[in-house]
Amino acid sequence: MLTLEQALRPRTREGELYERLPDDSVRCFACGHRCLIREGRPGICKVRYNAGGKLYVPWGYVAGVQLDPIEKKPFFHAHSGASTLSFGMLGCDLHCPYCFTPDTRVVTDRGVLRIADLFDASERKTSQPDGEVAYPSDLRAVTSSGKWRRVEKVFRHPYQGELVRLEMPYLPPLRCTPDHRLYASRDGGAPVPVPAGDLRPGDYLAIPKHYTFSTPQVVDVHRTLAPYSTTYKANHRIPEKDIDAIVRLTDQGLTSRQIESRVGKTASHIRHLRRETRLGLRRPTFERGPQLRHGRVRLFKEKGFGLPAHIPIDTYFAWLLGLYCAEGCVSKSARRPNSHTLTFSFGKPEAELRGKAADHLHRIF
Repeated sequence: MLTLEQALRPRTREGELYERLPDDSVRCFACGHRCLIREGRPGICKVRYNAGGKLYVPWGYVAGVQLDPIEKKPFFHAHSGASTLSFGMLGCDLHCPYCFTPDTRVVTDRGVLRIADLFDASERKTSQPDGEVAYPSDLRAVTSSGKWRRVEKVFRHPYQGELVRLEMPYLPPLRCTPDHRLYASRDGGAPVPVPAGDLRPGDYLAIPKHYTFSTPQVVDVHRTLAPYSTTYKANHRIPEKDIDAIVRLTDQGLTSRQIESRVGKTASHIRHLRRETRLGLRRPTFERGPQLRHGRVRLFKEKGFGLPAHIPIDTYFAWLLGLYCAEGCVSKSARRPNSHTLTFSFGKPEAELRGKAADHLHRIF
């Protein structure tokens, strides 16, 4: 059985609204997309294609015919009440959002969510000949202009064909159809829309910068350091031999008043010591985690200023991280296991670098 593409190939002829370019590429002018079509590839409409450096277009058939009132058409300077005959061939130059896989994430006012999650969370859904449509309730997403827009519909439809996987440093991979256009810079030029299938290694993708809706990226210091508790030696004022005597005399049935004269402690103090011992509160060592007070995070019994509760991940912090990876280390003393020292190593001629590091440390911490 022939595919639709194979059935339509004989019903084409060389077009007129195009420009020949080097490397057997062509520029199509049939619609506003002005597709740059490489050899053997179709345009956005999927019915105009490049073969041997020539643009072939539909010819010799009609896919649809409709007689409508003139008022339905976007025509000007026409008498009302007239009729119009519309006809056309297959193909569509509308760039519908059917080019991302369901696991693609979208920035919404409910967080960064997958397209599949948005579809599944919608209560109302309808079936179409080519797929399904979901209608979210009170959902907004960020558009290419950086503004919030209400999401009216989420589409899901089957797709059989090629997928392009784009991998960028420090970013999650992106999968999309080859005809999806992304803003890219090539050879140092200004970013322009380029189909994903035409991207090549070395191209630069344009990514959004900070917008008013962006969530600040910060390090939650207290939460980050929470798993790291500090161990201290307990400083009990009562000798262990007195505690053992209190436990032994208690087991013999003596009251706190009777024990008072033997160990030289008051009856109330003896009852307090017995309770601590019974509950296991008298330990040779104890642990304490970091404490958050007045916007600063300090270790238990720390006498310094501590660390800021939140550290923004900005250019200053990123610069220090890079310096630490190149010239930094952390060490601790065997006599003070709970203390750590951050060290940056500089050469004698690196006075300017030392000054910059000191300025960034002071600015952040």
